[in-house]
Amino acid sequence: KEAKITKIEGEEIFFVTAGRTETHKPVTDALRIKISGEPSLNDGEAAFAAQKWSDAADAYKKTLQTTSRAWLKDYAATRLQRASEKAGRFDAAVSAWIYLAQKTPATASKNKPALPPKSDSAFIKTAETELEAAFTAAAGDDVRQAMLNFELDMARFQKDTATIDSVSDRLMKMGAIGPETMLGLVRADIDAQKYPAAKEKLAKLKAPLTDPALENQRLFCQCEVAYFTAPANMTDAAAMDLAIDFVHVENDDHSGELIPPCLLRIAELHEKFHDAPTALNKYKEIVRDYGSAPQFKAVVDEAQKNISRLTNN
Repeated sequence: KEAKITKIEGEEIFFVTAGRTETHKPVTDALRIKISGEPSLNDGEAAFAAQKWSDAADAYKKTLQTTSRAWLKDYAATRLQRASEKAGRFDAAVSAWIYLAQKTPATASKNKPALPPKSDSAFIKTAETELEAAFTAAAGDDVRQAMLNFELDMARFQKDTATIDSVSDRLMKMGAIGPETMLGLVRADIDAQKYPAAKEKLAKLKAPLTDPALENQRLFCQCEVAYFTAPANMTDAAAMDLAIDFVHVENDDHSGELIPPCLLRIAELHEKFHDAPTALNKYKEIVRDYGSAPQFKAVVDEAQKNISRLTNN
């Protein structure tokens, strides 16, 4: 009671008590703050405590938009991100992400909210509108690049060719492009079967990349280009070498994002060097382990189709 909060730093909230003692506490789900003159924050805290996640997300978003307290913006953004995850509110999660991107774009680029399960989610359209408005108002190429990179992710997820082309064009005109953004452009080229363009962009990256996760993504893209541009009469030895390259990417992936597509390519390459039993086991592994993960639906569908073909079922 009557404490004066001074800042949010990392996962800690710092404040001075009524007795003028400086202290700090971890920002946990159990923490609750009540501030006179901040009704949206108080509503958000009450909804958060009652696990009314969507209501909490709306209230924290309003706090982020209306408060003049710098520390409270940080707190509201943290709470908004948490409530959004619980509520499955991608639109609200993007609002929190935009605030983070405006402060530390490099950190934001590595912590983008997970996309909704379905590409036709109305939350994506809402998020795109807010992201585009934030891009227009943003200061600094690093902030604008982070926002366009995220918009490219959403457009690729929706297979929105017009937006992919528009965002890609704006990014390429920005000059100095970071490795994560360049990899997003490479994957957009691969999606569009523009393999020479993808190869050209990969050549612009200074390999190996210092960030292990980005380096693994670069190697995956390199493998994908090699796979799709391989000759029809690819030798067994070449197919085996490429399969091994995909195995290395799979083993080094800690995000889980690259494992299913790597397994699919490994299985397909086993078929090329006439090892159908191993290929079939890989296809079954994909369906078993990722069949309920909506973000991998395309990979799972392809695996199921190949299982039917190999088993004449």
